[in-house]
Amino acid sequence: MHLMAVADDGDRSVIETAAPLTVTAREVGPATTGVELSAMLADVTGGAPGARASVSWGDGGDLDDAGITDGVVNAAHTYSEPGTYAVTVTVDDDTLSRSVELEVVVEDEAAATPPTIQASPDSVVVGAPLTVTGRDFTAGEDVTVTLPGGEKQSVTAGDDGAFALRVSLAAGTQPGTATITALGGESGVAAEAALTVLPPAFTFVDVPPGLLFHDEITWLAGRGVTTGWELGDGTREYRPLAPINRDAMAAFLYRLAGSPDFTAPTVSPFVDVATDNQFYREIAWLHAQKISTGWAEADGSVTFRPLQPIARDAMAAFLFRYAQVGDYQAPATSAFTDVDPGNQFYREISWLAASGVSTGWKGNDGTAIYRPLTPINRDAMAAFVYRLDRLG
Repeated sequence: MHLMAVADDGDRSVIETAAPLTVTAREVGPATTGVELSAMLADVTGGAPGARASVSWGDGGDLDDAGITDGVVNAAHTYSEPGTYAVTVTVDDDTLSRSVELEVVVEDEAAATPPTIQASPDSVVVGAPLTVTGRDFTAGEDVTVTLPGGEKQSVTAGDDGAFALRVSLAAGTQPGTATITALGGESGVAAEAALTVLPPAFTFVDVPPGLLFHDEITWLAGRGVTTGWELGDGTREYRPLAPINRDAMAAFLYRLAGSPDFTAPTVSPFVDVATDNQFYREIAWLHAQKISTGWAEADGSVTFRPLQPIARDAMAAFLFRYAQVGDYQAPATSAFTDVDPGNQFYREISWLAASGVSTGWKGNDGTAIYRPLTPINRDAMAAFVYRLDRLG
C-alpha cells in the first residue's frame, strides 16, 4: 500500500473556533477478486460536526458513500479484476473538503495463498496420537478433517487461519499410504497431507482377525494403553475373555489420558495398595482425579480392592468421571430394564447408553439389559475405552 498526495478545495467558510478538518489515509492489506474488501480507509480529525465521506475505488465504478465511525472512514467494495488501484477518500463537512489517496493491491482469487495441512508424525500405527496442523484457511471458519478410513472431525481455524487438531486413526484403518483431507466450510477450499499407516508393532496370538472387538483391541495396543502379557516364546496374549481387575483398569485410564506427569504421594490413599504396587502411581492418579474413591471400611480405612474384577456399574462410574460430564441429566426412564432409576450408578450408566459407549444386550423379550453387577471382560473394556476416546 502506498499513500499518495492530499488535495483539498480550499476553505469555503472558515469557522475559527473549529479545528481544521484533517484526513489521513490508512494502510489497507491486499484484497482478493470476488471477495468483499471491508476496510478502515482513513482517519478523520477536526472539522465541523456531521461530516460525510465518499470513496472512489479506482475501478471505474460509481462513487460510494462511506461511513465515519469514531473518526474512522469505513467502506466495503468487491473488485472483479486483479491489479493495483488508486482509491480516493473524500470527507466533506460543508465547510472544508479533504481528499486522500491510497493504493489497494487486488490479487486474483487463484493467486491467493492456498491452505495447507501437515500430519505430525507422518507415519503412525492405528491408535497412536498424531497432530494435524493447518494454515492459510479463512479466519474463524469450521474445517472438516477427514482421516484415513473416512472418520471426520471438526476444528475451527483461528484468527490467523491456523489450527491444530490432536487425533488418532480409527480402529480398523488399514496399513498403507493414505491421505488426510481438510475442507474449509466457508472457503470451500480443501488441503491434503500424506500419511503412512504402519502395521501394528505387535499382535496378540489370542486376538485373531475377525474376533469380536479385534479392531478395538489392536487400536488399544497402538495407543499404548495395553501391551498384554509376553509369553516365553516372545509372542503376546491379550486374554480377551478374562475379567479386568480394578488395578489394570486404573492403568488403562491413566495411559488413555496420555500417562500424565503425576507424582504419587508418599502415603497411599488406600490401605490395600502399597506404594511399591505395580500400579501404585496409576491408582493414586485415579484417586487424585476423583475417578475412584474406593470403599470406606468399618474401621475408618479406605480400600481400593485392586485385584477385584471391576463390575460394569462401577466401570460406568469410572468412565463417567474420566469424561468429566458433570452436567449430564439422566432421563426419567431407564435405557435398560435391569437398571432402575434408583440405582447407585443410574446417572453414569444412563450417560454410557446416551453417548453410545455401551448398548448393553438385548433380552429375550427384546428389551435392553445392562447387567450392572457382572464383571467386565478385557475385550469389552477395549471397546468401551475406544468408544470413550472417539467422543472427543
